[in-house]
Amino acid sequence: MIPLSLRLHNFMSYGEGTPALDFSRFTTACLTGDNGHGKSTLLDAITWALWGETRAKSLDDVVRLGQDEAEVEFIFDLENERYRVLRKRSLKTRQSALELQGFDQATQRYRPLSGASIRETEAKIVQLLHMNYDTFINSVFVLQGRADEFTTRRPGERKRILADILGLSIYDTLEARARAHRNEMDQDVKTLLQRLAELQQEVARKEELAAAVSTHQDALAHLQVELQNSQQALEQLRQRQNTLELQSQRAHDVARRLQQVQHEGLEVDQQLTAHQRRMADYEAILQQESTILAGYQALQQLREQERVYSAQAEEYTTLQQRQTALQQVITTAQYRLELEQRSACQRQQELEQKIQMSETFLQNAPRIAAAYSALQEARQRDTAMAQTLQERYRLEQEKSQVEFRMQQKRHTLELEQRSLLDRQRDWQLKEAALPTLQRQTEDIQQQLVEVEQQTKRLEQIRTDGVAIRVQLETSIPQARETVQKEIHEQEEKRDLLASAGAHCPLCEKTLTEQERRRVIQKLMQEVARREARMQELQQEQQQLLTQRQKLRLEYRQVEQQAAQRQGLEQQYATAQASLAEATRARDSLVSVLQALQELDTRLTAGTYATEELARLRELSMALESLTYDKEAHEAVQRTLITLVDAEVQQSRLQQVETEFATLNCQCQEVVQQLANLEQTLQSRQFAMVERLELHTVTERFERLGFSPAAHHALRQRLQEQQYVERQYMQLEAAQTHLTEERTALQQLEARKQRVTTDLVTLEHEQRQYASELGALQGIRHEVARTEEQVRLLREREGMARVALGRSQSQYEHCLQQEIELQRKQQQRDQAVTERTLYGDLVQMFGKNGIQAIMIENAIPELEDEANRILARVTHNAMHLTLETQRDTRTGGVAETLDIKISDELGTRNYELFSGGEAFRINFAVRVSLAKMLARRAGARLRTLVIDEGFGTQDTEGLERLVEVIKAIQGDFAKIIVITHLRELKNSFETHIEVKKDPVRGSFYQIL
Repeated sequence: MIPLSLRLHNFMSYGEGTPALDFSRFTTACLTGDNGHGKSTLLDAITWALWGETRAKSLDDVVRLGQDEAEVEFIFDLENERYRVLRKRSLKTRQSALELQGFDQATQRYRPLSGASIRETEAKIVQLLHMNYDTFINSVFVLQGRADEFTTRRPGERKRILADILGLSIYDTLEARARAHRNEMDQDVKTLLQRLAELQQEVARKEELAAAVSTHQDALAHLQVELQNSQQALEQLRQRQNTLELQSQRAHDVARRLQQVQHEGLEVDQQLTAHQRRMADYEAILQQESTILAGYQALQQLREQERVYSAQAEEYTTLQQRQTALQQVITTAQYRLELEQRSACQRQQELEQKIQMSETFLQNAPRIAAAYSALQEARQRDTAMAQTLQERYRLEQEKSQVEFRMQQKRHTLELEQRSLLDRQRDWQLKEAALPTLQRQTEDIQQQLVEVEQQTKRLEQIRTDGVAIRVQLETSIPQARETVQKEIHEQEEKRDLLASAGAHCPLCEKTLTEQERRRVIQKLMQEVARREARMQELQQEQQQLLTQRQKLRLEYRQVEQQAAQRQGLEQQYATAQASLAEATRARDSLVSVLQALQELDTRLTAGTYATEELARLRELSMALESLTYDKEAHEAVQRTLITLVDAEVQQSRLQQVETEFATLNCQCQEVVQQLANLEQTLQSRQFAMVERLELHTVTERFERLGFSPAAHHALRQRLQEQQYVERQYMQLEAAQTHLTEERTALQQLEARKQRVTTDLVTLEHEQRQYASELGALQGIRHEVARTEEQVRLLREREGMARVALGRSQSQYEHCLQQEIELQRKQQQRDQAVTERTLYGDLVQMFGKNGIQAIMIENAIPELEDEANRILARVTHNAMHLTLETQRDTRTGGVAETLDIKISDELGTRNYELFSGGEAFRINFAVRVSLAKMLARRAGARLRTLVIDEGFGTQDTEGLERLVEVIKAIQGDFAKIIVITHLRELKNSFETHIEVKKDPVRGSFYQIL
């Protein structure tokens, strides 16, 4: 990664309008400025944009004070590709935003590469750089005050950082994938074994199922023959039944037709009778024609008179209804006044009665006042006595609580005493077992030492195995391929020289016969030498195979012995814990005995609840000082019960006194109201409008002159003459329908003759069919019996078919399972092979496989580079050693990455060196790590940043550090040194000077 541009907007101490920092203007630069002006903030902006990490304690601290949003844009080149990272933080929404963009050379624009979330985008950046923030600050980025970030880490963390720098994470991924595949294969093998067991059980029933199929086939054939015979017999019976049923249906049809003809004959007779009767009626009416016509003319004259009377009756009815309505209104008004009069009289009586009752009640006022005064006095005495009783209850309750607390404390002390006694017995037993536990611990520790040696040998075997595998699969095949290629080339050259007058393959010179033979002989010697090399490689390969086989055998043996390590470690930890517990028990036994003695003393002397005892005495004295007479209190309560009505009487008295004056006023008002109502009724001064209208309606009655009696007599005459209209209508009907009735009568007589003929014919057919249907019922019973027999046979056949189908299905399934068994056996063998292969890959890609070999190969390079830099900055006064293994307490060897420093005084720990010496050591290690990262990680990070730390160096030390920085310029595209020391600043040609303005914030300029 090579930085190109950095733009900050309201980021920490930088405000708005800050121009972008152009990294293309320098290769090596010194970033200077006073403390607190914002030098390290520029580097925080880079780490925040890429990984979201800064020195700030929270995300919101990156936003400049007084602003709402911070933004950083960082542009860099990576392997000839350009990228831009844009990160924002808003205080309003409390949210962040991150964008990753790649520059498109074709469109000359940036295209988005971000993920669906900030987390995914950060993961893409880490994948792009092949580096996370932790690796960055431990290698090429020397943070202010954290130059010892790598050297002060634990050995395991240093080894992890070195693995990240070497790009070994790919092997972790491969190991995880191989382990996942191996686990999948383990699960597949288990599943296949279970399935194989199931299939073997099912295939074992193959012969049994074949015999069942044969048995069911024979039974089905027998049932089919029996069913066919029964079906033939049933078919013959059904044909005979169908013939008889057809005749029976015809007989039913004849009977139905006979019934219909008989019914039709009855209908014809009835219709003949009706027509004859109507013809007689019509002829009688025609004989009275003149009389009927005269009566009908008189009826019409009466109807005209009734119409005139009806018009007068309608007006008469209207006037009569209005007269009745007006009389009702007048009567209602009079009734309302009379009702008010009666109500007022009743109200007067009620008020006089209430006044009389109030006067009677007011005569008892002195007696009620005396009773009420006695009630108040009794209540005061009852309240005082109740307070005294309540105080007594409170004191007694508190006394009970104090006594309970005293019992509880004594019970707690007794429980503690029993617990201490139990602990004493346990610790005495543990103290007695102390020598035995010591011997067990020593024995287990000795066994662990032996297992540790076996584990060390196991790791060595694994390492040797990986190395042999690499040689067998990579080195030797490549060497054999190279030698084979060389042999082929030599043989081609020899073929070119096979004929006389051949040319030299190198200089194209024509060779003499002697030269040609000499060259051919030399080529043959080369071929023979390379063939010998091929045989050596073959022998070496065979030796490696033999050696690998021996290592595998030894590995299995050692692995079985080393497998006991976990159990021994658990036993050792258990024994150590038991031993420590027994030691603590021995040391604590004296204190337990002393605590038991103190508890006995407190329980015997009763000094465990002094405060409660004092409070108990106070409560007893307070109870004795209270004077309470229960009999006097009960007498007061009885007095209260006797005088309980006095308060109600007193309240009633006050109410009656208030109401008495009001009742007198209301009584006078009612008397006046009665006088007014009496005058209105006597003078009839009510409903005056209705009285005038009633007088007008009466005058209209007199002018109309309508007689309801005459109208009623006319209507009775009309009612009596209604038969004339009926006779007239019958006369018209007789004149109209007499001819029709005569024609219909003739038709009915002809129809009666036809019905009589049909009736004779149908009775003859019915007698014929009755003689042929005697055997039908027996045929029906025989058909039903045969159908039941066929149904049972079909059910048995269906059950036999189902059983046969089930047996055939089971047998076919068994055959398929037999094929499946063979296929699953092949899958099992293949899965076992793949599981073994993936297990070998897990070991090869693991920490103790290829990764360990690559770290071992990288350690000398890192150590040499660090010593070269350390020699230059210390004038060959210090030497650094990286150790990857160390002895354990148990006598074994453990993997590590320790840093040993040697000087003229000998080898010392890193912590014993002074600040200036420690910085030189840190500087040498960090620069060597940065150079390794630039070379080994695909040139992904070719930038070195050193932030402060130079203040611990003297003048000579600064000069040497500057020399080293200048010497390594060719290994990095950008080197930035941050300092405020003027001596160091003058050693660089390019300066980035940072200043701070109180208003606009921090800003910089390149000098």
